[in-house]
Amino acid sequence: MDATVAELPDYLAEYGLVTLSNASGTLDDIDLEHQCPMDDSHLANSTAADDDDLQEDSSQVGEAGQSLLETLPLELRFMILLDIDIDILALISIRGVSRSIMATVDSLPEYQMIRMHCPNILRAIIALDIRAYNISILYETLRTKDCSVCGNRHHPFYWEPAPYDANPGDVAPRRLASCLYLITCQRLCSGCVIRGDDYFPMSVYQVSKALHLSIARVLASCDRTLPRAHMVPGHYTHQHKQARSRAFLFDRPAVRRACQAAGLSLELCVPRRDMRTAEVSRHAAVISAPYFSTRPQVVDWGFHCALCTTNDPVNHFRTRYTCHGLINHLRELHNITEGNNDKET
Repeated sequence: MDATVAELPDYLAEYGLVTLSNASGTLDDIDLEHQCPMDDSHLANSTAADDDDLQEDSSQVGEAGQSLLETLPLELRFMILLDIDIDILALISIRGVSRSIMATVDSLPEYQMIRMHCPNILRAIIALDIRAYNISILYETLRTKDCSVCGNRHHPFYWEPAPYDANPGDVAPRRLASCLYLITCQRLCSGCVIRGDDYFPMSVYQVSKALHLSIARVLASCDRTLPRAHMVPGHYTHQHKQARSRAFLFDRPAVRRACQAAGLSLELCVPRRDMRTAEVSRHAAVISAPYFSTRPQVVDWGFHCALCTTNDPVNHFRTRYTCHGLINHLRELHNITEGNNDKET
């Protein structure tokens, strides 16, 4: 799928920061490329005999099913692979069955776009063992740019509306909610990641207590009923707090729905102790995500404004803008245009 990466005009290049100097405190700071490599050269260069071995070892697609899949027209193969019941981990497992099926999966427009422009999202889904959604849902999420909770109207670092909320048409559309909450595949702004109760995952012990089930029963539950992530050890939050174990993180709203369905009290679903910006579990299932604009086909990772260096809600230094949004921001708030580079801070 042909797409270009959004870039600022040359005269604005110095004013747009792709990343900030300090760490994000999320999965962006984990070496996913090393921990979860996606090197398929061994399969791409395999022989027919190697393919036979792969077919025998595969538990995802039986021999008859594989043969049938390979004989179907490409359009039907796409429909099968995009089925809602085939989650992303299953799709990647199917991809490794043979060179022929690998070629089919690689030609899926959705998979191709994500694999080419944001492979770390796929690596994170593999590393966290997330099985709650398929590639189509991920792709559709990446085609949105606004926070699914506040529509980009919250302060980028605190749980409160920014002063421009009374007239959001001026500023909010310029901003990019750059966080992807991987457990349920939701695009969020950094303020909602830090402050939203729904994005403070629950531990398996908390879920066990809330649902009156054993830990074994909780872990055996369906991933789509109780979406979860298996945390990757590393350093998280801006305080670089270390997570040493692979704890389970469960989606809080899903546990709340399960309690309601069972007629149980929701009291244990309410966060008791939440350190917000210093809460490891809030950051351990979040990764940066680009915006896939379709007209034209552009991949926009967004930019921070290099001239905004304060905590002011309107010009907060952590605010991320779309490429076009930053151009407007620089022109209107800092008087930076192609013929005028006089900075106004």
